[in-house]
Formats: sequence, C-alpha cells, structure tokens
Amino acid sequence: MTLNGWQRLGVALTVVQALFVLVIAWSVRPTETDVADHEIRARTDDVSDVAIRAQLTPAENATLSDPSELWVAKVGGELINPYVAPNPESVPALNLSAPNRTALRPSSVPMSVREFAQLVKSKYPEVARFSDDVLVADVLAKYPDYRADVDPRAISEASKRFDEEIAVQRRVATVAQSIAKAALVHEKRIRASWMAFAAWVIPSLLLYGLGWTVGWVRRGFEIERAKRGSAKHAAGDSSEQRDRPGAPPKN
Repeated sequence: MTLNGWQRLGVALTVVQALFVLVIAWSVRPTETDVADHEIRARTDDVSDVAIRAQLTPAENATLSDPSELWVAKVGGELINPYVAPNPESVPALNLSAPNRTALRPSSVPMSVREFAQLVKSKYPEVARFSDDVLVADVLAKYPDYRADVDPRAISEASKRFDEEIAVQRRVATVAQSIAKAALVHEKRIRASWMAFAAWVIPSLLLYGLGWTVGWVRRGFEIERAKRGSAKHAAGDSSEQRDRPGAPPKN
C-alpha cells in the first residue's frame, strides 16, 4: 500500500505523539509514595493469609498459628505486654496487703506465674475472668509486696514471650501493608497505562478523522471542478465544429 503525503504526515505525527506520551507517562508513573495510608489500611484486610505466611519464618508462623490472631495482627492490632504496661486499676480491691500475706502464700518457695494466678483466683473468684499473665502483672503492680512470692525468672520469661509475640504481630502488619501497597501501586499503574494509551489513541484517531474529512471535502471540490471543466471542454468542441468551413448551416 502506497501512502500519500497527508497519510505519511499523519503517521509521523502519531509516532511523535506516542513518544511524547511515553516519556510523560514514565515520568509521572505511580510509585509507593502515591499510595495513601488510608488506602493501605483499607486494603490490608484483603491480603490473603497464605501470602503473609509465605514471608514469615516457621517460628513466626508457629507463634501466630491461630488464624484469628493472624487476622488481628494483619489489620494492625497487637497485644500489650501486661508486665511492661500493667493496669492495676482493673484489679478489684483485694485483701492482699502485708498483714494477710501469710493467708495467701502457702510456702516460702517462689511460685510460677500460673501458680500465683490460680491461687489468687481460688481465693477471689471475682478475678477468675482475668488471664494469668494479666492478673499477675496487675496484682503485682497494685500490691508490690507480693513480688517476692513470684519467681522473677517466670515473670521475665512471660514478659519475653509477650514481646516476641508482639514483634511477630508487628512483622505481620508490616508484611500485610507491603503486599497491599504493592497491589495498589500495580493497580494505579494499570490505570495510568490505560490513560496514557487513551491520550495517544484518541488524538491520533481525531487527527486521522480530520485528515480524512478534509480529503473527502477536497475530493468533492475536485469532482465539481472536473465536471465544470468537462462541460466547458464539450462546449468548446461544439463551437469549433460550428465555425469549421463546410459545416451545415443552422436551421
């Protein structure tokens, strides 16, 4: 197929416009900085547990083996270490002051966290709803005299266990946000690519349509001019025949 001058001009302009659109689209392509925090928070709930667990170590997966715990961490929730931030006001008034210490403590051997918690719960059923760690941490914060009754190594291990689980929860939240952010950036780039394509193809089609319309109008004038030229040529030939010698006279 042979292209005429106007068609070649249209192709050249289309190529130049395509290069221009590509340069602009690349320079303004969406990046992670274009994703807002509220968009990430809204998307983290959609991140699959399988994708998150694939980026965790076996130990981290074992720490949050419960799907509900993983979901809480995924959406940004995390535990509070009761030994680091106890809430003594949550413990009702218990008769655990020094004069009643012997009534609570069965021996001089320091107890584990669970033993101390169960002992308190057996004497004061109103605190049975507390978890062992929370109860012990809050009771010891409210009644420091009883710290000597609980093995400090048990408290240290319990506190360390909370810290490790909180670290895994934060790790899960970071992974979920990273996956959500990557998905959002990908979606934004897809939309930007379609917009760039539209910015190229629509003006190209308009330019082609304009050129075709101009050519169509021009061809109409050329046809009209050709008809007038043919009519004038035919009239000239007829006049020459009348003026030629020996031509029959008019009636």
